[in-house]
Amino acid sequence: MKYKQIRVSGIVIPSCWDDDGGPTAVSVATAKEAIELVADKIAQKELIGLIHKEVEIIGLVRKSGGKKTILVVDYFLKPRPAPVAAEHDN
Repeated sequence: MKYKQIRVSGIVIPSCWDDDGGPTAVSVATAKEAIELVADKIAQKELIGLIHKEVEIIGLVRKSGGKKTILVVDYFLKPRPAPVAAEHDN
């Protein structure tokens, strides 16, 4: 299988759970598609702590059986935008 280098941004979401309902694997939901993160156990454990947060991931992706998996090389938590102050009519 051939890997392709990518950089992708999205929201970390759980994709597998244990018998107690705790997440054991995550995917990243992007504007275009979800990429399952299964190839790197260390990144899996770290990204489980970032569920529902926006991240940017650099890695190597491959397609197999219609599913994409990614080997995470690095990732960054994206900063949340500052809230916009509401304008008030005086």
